[in-house]
Amino acid sequence: MRILNLCVESDRIMGGRGEMNCEVMTRLQTGGHDVHHVCLDATWIKEPSYSWSIPSERWPMPCFERPGIAAQVMHSTVIHCLKLRKTFDVIVAHDWDMFFVASELSKVWGIPWVATCHLFQHQMALIEGRDATEEGMLPIANEWFGVSKAPHVVCVSNDMARYAREIMGVHREFSIIHNGVQPIIGVKPRPPTTNPRCLFIGRLSFQKGYDYVLDLAEKHLELLIDVAGSMPALPADAAEESPTMRRIRALEKSNPNFTYHGHVSRYERDAVYDRADCVLMPSRAEPFGIVALEAMARGIPLVTTRVDGLAEFCDDSNSWRCDLSVESLYQAIKDAALGGARVERALTTAKEFSWDTCAKKWNALLKGIVNGINTTSELRV
Repeated sequence: MRILNLCVESDRIMGGRGEMNCEVMTRLQTGGHDVHHVCLDATWIKEPSYSWSIPSERWPMPCFERPGIAAQVMHSTVIHCLKLRKTFDVIVAHDWDMFFVASELSKVWGIPWVATCHLFQHQMALIEGRDATEEGMLPIANEWFGVSKAPHVVCVSNDMARYAREIMGVHREFSIIHNGVQPIIGVKPRPPTTNPRCLFIGRLSFQKGYDYVLDLAEKHLELLIDVAGSMPALPADAAEESPTMRRIRALEKSNPNFTYHGHVSRYERDAVYDRADCVLMPSRAEPFGIVALEAMARGIPLVTTRVDGLAEFCDDSNSWRCDLSVESLYQAIKDAALGGARVERALTTAKEFSWDTCAKKWNALLKGIVNGINTTSELRV
């Protein structure tokens, strides 16, 4: 099977989209399929085993959502793919920025394409209170097009499919393939501690609830708190002038127990996780929540809100629930620091949601699509 994989991100990006491309597509290539990845941010840390290329026009930062620029990049990507002079059986397109490209190539080549949804900009716009401006509406319009018109749509959680139906008004069949994690052989649960080192790792976006962690660092100076992540879609100079970064720099000066690591790649994160006694995910929204699985796989107690997709694998048997308040977050940290059977159960959960399992489901789905038969009814909702 010959797969054209369209995704903005390379392996330097953590999270579901960048991670899935590296882990799943590598497994598909190893399994005998021919994968070609066209990406718009090809700053590889570890170049993949499958072939890849980059168009002449890339997503500029931070203004990639502007219609004129986006149209230019999408058109350039279509032309680039046509110039590859390769034959493919199926196209996998990740999120709104590649749906138009996949649709156009599908028409030219006469092959099926799959819209893969890791996050809905529609949901994030509502949560973040973004105005429906011309710039802000472009991702929403493109993702609605993909979710509505693509021959096949994959969501990373059942909750995303529910959201598409109930909020976006898209009534169709979806395939659900959860993201995964690489289980760590021989890992042991972190021992109980009276003063846990807490880690927040992820984008510094409103969705992730990082502000509750900063509130916590300002109110409870005795807590050891690490923050790893950066402002999304902002160059370093602009991010440094943002209220969030000014607040972080002030905390670095005033609180000796607060440490800011900045952006860490998927190959640097182990060192950050190794320091942690507890992982914090006070998310306002989370289509899946891959950081939760990363904590579980490392035997680190997890404190999370269990919103959206998180609720599909986080419960009272393997994590500690917090509400969206500093007080609730603080109490959950104290409870999680005691560890116990929940962390043991979390290790089992991480094994159930492995990248091997994810890749097998993708293999079955794509084979069914290429062969024109429904061999993946267990993936359908």
